[in-house]
Amino acid sequence: YGYSMPNKTTKKKTKATSPKKAQAKKTQTKKTPAKSSAKAEQMKLQERKAERQSFFVTQVLPYILIVAAIFLVVCYFTGGGEDPGVVNGFIYNALTGLFSGAAFILPLFLIVSAIMSLTDKTDASAAMRYTFAGISMLLLAALLQLITPAGSFSVVTLFKNGTELSGGGVIGGLIGELFLVCFKAAGSYVLIIAF
Repeated sequence: YGYSMPNKTTKKKTKATSPKKAQAKKTQTKKTPAKSSAKAEQMKLQERKAERQSFFVTQVLPYILIVAAIFLVVCYFTGGGEDPGVVNGFIYNALTGLFSGAAFILPLFLIVSAIMSLTDKTDASAAMRYTFAGISMLLLAALLQLITPAGSFSVVTLFKNGTELSGGGVIGGLIGELFLVCFKAAGSYVLIIAF
């Protein structure tokens, strides 16, 4: 019939392990309750911290950016007048001295960033948005310097021209003048507009 009876004398082969190895395996697989609970606590703390950061970026920061943008607009309207006030005059002169007319787009960038932070819940694209806004502002200031070049790298002259809304301010002026020295006018226009 093709059926054979199992031999009762054969036994299953088992691995023989020494008592030391068996003890070592037991201690490796056991987790102490103190370590696992400490690890769980640490994970909970990290999750809470991430939630707080996410809440700040998506809920609080946009409103701070909008308020800052409105305040900058007020500074721009009142800072250039005869009696601007200490803070308004300082902010107006500082921003126009550094960026000249390009400083006027800063409130727009702040409002757009705030709206995007409210609608977009990912933090990964926030850094890219802020970097793009900063580079755009610098390039616009450099373009303004190309339109009305100072012919000098003097920081005092560039700052004074910037507060008078001529040129690109100190930062845009230095970038624009460097482009003019390296690439002359035509090459500078092409490169700055291309970026």
